[in-house]
Amino acid sequence: MANTHNRGANENNDNNTNPPPPPTLEQVLIMQAQMLQIMQQTMANMQQAQGHQPAPQPQQRDKLGEFQRTKPPTFSHSIKPMDTDDWLKTIEKKLQVVQCNNRERVSFALQQLVDPVVDWWDAYVEAHKEPESINW
Repeated sequence: MANTHNRGANENNDNNTNPPPPPTLEQVLIMQAQMLQIMQQTMANMQQAQGHQPAPQPQQRDKLGEFQRTKPPTFSHSIKPMDTDDWLKTIEKKLQVVQCNNRERVSFALQQLVDPVVDWWDAYVEAHKEPESINW
């Protein structure tokens, strides 16, 4: 039994073949890039053979449309300050539902201003040093 084990070890020594050195990082990256190109070409060929167009890009959200579907109230004037506060709270809740960023909040809320409040807003924007920086 010992001879069998030794004979196997001697056969390995007789071959004197060392494994090849591991690839360098550059070689690995080149191989990966080639594999990706092959995969892309294969997928394109498969889609063409099946008569399919490439997968459509995900559709961008229509946040303004989503906001309008919440039926936000308009605001034209107020005699009582609490009415203004109530309108702002209602608009804020609807803007949160749509997950608007601060700039979108201003733009969308502006859509709900009517009559003299629009004039007030226009004057406010014109008086502002940096109107693009106005946010919620």
